[in-house]
Amino acid sequence: MPIPALALVPLFPLATASILTTDDCWLGEMYAFSAAECSITLHNADAKPLHVELSTRLATLETTSLDIPPKGSAKVRVRVDAGNASGRVERTVRVHSDRAADTTVWVRGFAINVLDNPRTDIQLGTVDASKPTETTVAVDSHDVANFRVMKVLARPEGIDVAIDPNGRALHVKVASDAPLGVIDGDVKLAIDTPHQREAWLHVYADVRGAVGIDSSPYWFGTVAPGSAAGALIPLTSVSGAPFRIGAVKLGMVEGKTEIVPCEPAASGCSAIRVKFDEKQATGLTRATLDLELPDQHRKMHLRIWGLVQPPGVAEDGNPLPAIATPDNSAPWTEGVVDSVNAPVYAVPMTVDPYDVVSSTPPATEPPPGTGPLLKWQTASEGGVYGYQVFRGESESGPFLLQNEKILRAHPKQYAGTPYFWRDDHATKGTSYWYYVGVVYKDGTKQVLSSPHRKVAE
Repeated sequence: MPIPALALVPLFPLATASILTTDDCWLGEMYAFSAAECSITLHNADAKPLHVELSTRLATLETTSLDIPPKGSAKVRVRVDAGNASGRVERTVRVHSDRAADTTVWVRGFAINVLDNPRTDIQLGTVDASKPTETTVAVDSHDVANFRVMKVLARPEGIDVAIDPNGRALHVKVASDAPLGVIDGDVKLAIDTPHQREAWLHVYADVRGAVGIDSSPYWFGTVAPGSAAGALIPLTSVSGAPFRIGAVKLGMVEGKTEIVPCEPAASGCSAIRVKFDEKQATGLTRATLDLELPDQHRKMHLRIWGLVQPPGVAEDGNPLPAIATPDNSAPWTEGVVDSVNAPVYAVPMTVDPYDVVSSTPPATEPPPGTGPLLKWQTASEGGVYGYQVFRGESESGPFLLQNEKILRAHPKQYAGTPYFWRDDHATKGTSYWYYVGVVYKDGTKQVLSSPHRKVAE
């Protein structure tokens, strides 16, 4: 009797190289509120033409559909608006084909902000609505001469902003009729620079009044879409006196609201019940409540968040327990703002694409010339993108940026090698004062050295 042949069936499919490969593209350095372009490259390793579809968010593609020739390549231009970005600018382009695995192409650049403090954060803290808080914030730039703030383009509701006569400071205060609750937004300014015509400063205040809530944002726990119970949002009066809640507007979610007594009932307490529609997406959910308080002649803006999940049954047949406490590792604002200003939560990478990669060692001798020479060395360059040089005609300034293009940090394998910069535009016999500033990969800036005097020979 013949022995049957043994058939070997692999448990897992063998990995094969994709016929579609791609090259990322580099936008270069750009200023905030400007745009830049670069080309992504698509390679077809097949002997037949390959049709691909491209899609992206927060960028503009030259085309969204093309054919790559057999054994050939094609390029597609990508345009990115930096918006209010400072530091890393990262976008992705998704490439789809029926005959190859989908792939993601990275489009990267670096946004420079002319402000000395590009991430100015105006923290007004907790504010008593009856005692408006005011602060003065410096807005300055050493990137250009005669920098000035020209105009306030926009501001969050409840925030008053006045420009100081010198054009380099703002007087910011909570308005006397500001809505109760959290004010969290941007003051948008028109500025007078050739590279950047706009700048945004973030402002935050928690305005408290006669009616309040335990916490803002308020964690409502776990609810099911379509449930009559919904999420209960209790408000209380500071004095314990009864109060009325007027019109309520629900935002960011699908649902409706109603005014109900608190549970348990209490003096000076009234609640808003939020009922999520059955079509409401499940998962970690954030919403806003804008409401009228007619007795106080004020509005109130509330942020709420919680877990919306359909009722489930555990393996033992019992209902799944509700999650009653917030996950503080996921802040309310995370992922909410779908714009160029949304934070980027980077996946850890072995190689940082913003590091300079080169096998050529940096110069160990100063550049030729007779102008004043600066030389510096750093012990650590973690997170550093590069350096800027500033010059003034006295120790007290004013100082002005000298190298418009950032002097990039050395490749990691050459860490500790000194940096050189020579001023080729100095007037012979004139004394100047210089200092070096560092620009980090997140766009923040820091003064690296105190001013040093040099005489042009």
